[in-house]
Amino acid sequence: MRGLILSSSTLALWLTAAPLLSADTAQQSATMQAHTEHEEHSAHEHGVGSLSIAVTNQTIEIQLDSPAANVFGFEHEPSSEADQTTVAEISAKLQAGLDLFEFDQDAQCKLEKAELTTDSEHSEDQTDAKAHEHAAENETPTHRDITVNWLFSCEQPSALKTITPHLFSQFNGFEKLEVKWVTDQHASAKTLEQDEAITLAP
Repeated sequence: MRGLILSSSTLALWLTAAPLLSADTAQQSATMQAHTEHEEHSAHEHGVGSLSIAVTNQTIEIQLDSPAANVFGFEHEPSSEADQTTVAEISAKLQAGLDLFEFDQDAQCKLEKAELTTDSEHSEDQTDAKAHEHAAENETPTHRDITVNWLFSCEQPSALKTITPHLFSQFNGFEKLEVKWVTDQHASAKTLEQDEAITLAP
């Protein structure tokens, strides 16, 4: 999967937030920054996704990195009409954004833009068992990942206390989400196994 893509202002926020953190949480933030600088591909694990949230001034930047199978239900090229319809419908859902995240109503948040990208990697060194899971005989297995970036703006950012991802209820493929978030005063991380509110401040 792709490393985290942050705007320059958000990247600066991650760096300046570090002194505010406990030792453990600071290490989590440092790990996230390391992804930004040099990680081209991370572990490809079906059922698991990575969600990164940065809140700066009146904006919220959210990035999802996930195996394509978690959202589309498959990773092969969408050659059939049914596959192409699935990709089109789910891509539209991903780019709609507001159905996937719940914000405090008083914060008056709205989607400004969304971007969906995919990449694929052919695996040459999988075990025979895994190879048979992914592809027919004599066919090279393909790992396909997606990255979705959302930008939201909030008219009343001081009212934003929680963000609730609805990825589990919207997509059957997710079993676990590794979530990291940062504001101008706090940063932390949490593993979700169901739709659950993230409290931005302790």
